[in-house]
Amino acid sequence: MVAGALNICGAWMGKTVPGGGVENPKGFFENIYLREAINKKILAKSGSDPLGVKSLPYFDELPTIEGLGESIFGLLKHEGYDFKRPWAFKEPKLSLIWPCFATLFPNAHWIIVRRPIEQIISSCLNTSFMKRQSNDPVFWQQWANAYLERLDILKGSELAWTEIWSQPLIEGDFSTLKQIVSDLELNWQEDKVEAFITPEYWHF
Repeated sequence: MVAGALNICGAWMGKTVPGGGVENPKGFFENIYLREAINKKILAKSGSDPLGVKSLPYFDELPTIEGLGESIFGLLKHEGYDFKRPWAFKEPKLSLIWPCFATLFPNAHWIIVRRPIEQIISSCLNTSFMKRQSNDPVFWQQWANAYLERLDILKGSELAWTEIWSQPLIEGDFSTLKQIVSDLELNWQEDKVEAFITPEYWHF
C-alpha cells in the first residue's frame, strides 16, 4: 500500500511483481530483478532461507558480494531507469540484509511500514504463500520479532528513516505519508492516492 502510493507520487520502481487474486489485487510493488538476483542471492550465500522465513541471518553472517553495487545499477539500467528521479525498492527481506544496502547507499531514506504484531501474525496465517511455511502462530510471532529486532538496529543507526503505521492510512490520515513524499522530493497526488488506498482489502 505504501509502496504503491510512493509510486503514484513519482518514485521509480521498475518491473514489479504484479497483483491479482484476492490476497493482493493492487500489486506487490517489489522489483522482480532486484528481489530475485540480489536479495535472494545475499540470503542464499549467507546460508539462510532465500525466502526470509525458515532461517534468518544475523548481520555478522551477511556475505560480501563482490560487485554488488555494479550489479544493482546494471539491473536498474537494464530496466530503463534514467537516474533522473528517486528510485525505490520495496522488499520485506531488506529488513534482514539492510547493512549490505546501507554500505552502498548511505544517503538512502528507509521507510519502515508498521502494524500491530497480532495483525502480522493473522496475515501470515491467512495468506497462502505464507501459511505454506507454517500454520503455527508461535512460529510467526518469533519470526516477526526477529524482523523487528533487526529494524530496531536500523533505527538506532545513523541512517535516515521514517516509520509509518498503516492503520491511519486506511482511516484516511495521510499526514505521515505526505511528509515522506515531501522529504523524498516527490509530488503528492492526493486524489490518486486516496483512490488507490482501498479499505475493503484491509481484512487480510
